[in-house]
Amino acid sequence: MQNANGLVLADDATGALECASLLAGLALDVALTLLPAQAACRGICVADTESRHLPPEQAAGRIRQWLEAAGPVRVFKKTDSTLRGNIAAELTAMLDRPIVYIPAYPALGRTVREGILFVRGVPIAESEFAEDARNPVRSSRVADLFPPDRIESIPDAAALSAALRDSRPRILICDAVTGEDIASLAVVLRDTAAQPYVAGPAGLIPLWAALAPFQKKDPPAVAGARKWLIVCGSRHRQSHRQAEFAEAMGLRVIRSPIETMDSPENVAAELARQAMAFIRDERIGAVLIMGGDTVWALWRALGLTAVTPLPEVFPGIAACVSPDNTLLFVTKAGGFGDDRIVEQVLERFKRV
Repeated sequence: MQNANGLVLADDATGALECASLLAGLALDVALTLLPAQAACRGICVADTESRHLPPEQAAGRIRQWLEAAGPVRVFKKTDSTLRGNIAAELTAMLDRPIVYIPAYPALGRTVREGILFVRGVPIAESEFAEDARNPVRSSRVADLFPPDRIESIPDAAALSAALRDSRPRILICDAVTGEDIASLAVVLRDTAAQPYVAGPAGLIPLWAALAPFQKKDPPAVAGARKWLIVCGSRHRQSHRQAEFAEAMGLRVIRSPIETMDSPENVAAELARQAMAFIRDERIGAVLIMGGDTVWALWRALGLTAVTPLPEVFPGIAACVSPDNTLLFVTKAGGFGDDRIVEQVLERFKRV
């Protein structure tokens, strides 16, 4: 059987790395790239489109650019599990076929019942994510993101199977409360003669990867003895608690203020500048970064256009190395992990 090629589209560096690490953990041939010119790679290309905070029209244009560069491949669109970003604009830009959108991520407490997204049992518009500085969630009903003529609500696997017999381009928004619900939807995707695009949080990546015979490749080996730098670019209070624990461990930590009038882009650029100085002057070999804007800014400062993914460190926490394997990057989104997550990450890599 001929190997398939795939494209995973993520709107920020944290999400791209999360997807890429899951694929690396499956021993698949995967590369993470920042340039559309590199999209037509062998195996699976994970693209950081850096489109989360763009105006919707520009975000849609980025998605079309990546799809055109990749050619006819299997596509997964990674979406934020709390509905942040340009989800509507980006999925609508992909509508040349049906898109199966599964917003739920039960392992992280994100469930969808009767079209409503819940976070640990609370409708998302009533949770802390309604207060996000850049992407406040206004409605818990997923369908409210989209024009009503572009969507169809899918309550279960049987409804998805019936919907996929119709090839009209539209977004099929699926309910799922448990891992078993997700697995049932995956069976439908495996058995359908159609080849819809698939969209949803990173937790769906292993199920998507099982739908096609992608090229296998073992991830690179990583030496455990490295000097660490912790960079906290997230405004999430949980990340700052984690940074405080890291400081108490005696680690080098740089972080943004929780409250600042400066733009997130400027904050990320300043953190990247400071991180570059430490990497150069203190021979840092590993960087744990909290916040997707900061990851992108540091990669850009280092002149990186691609990185090599490693298997997932913990759920929601990803890793990669620079092409020459001299720098290890571990990334996490702001709210992930308990207070001692930095200690847990360092302990994990001591055992590598």
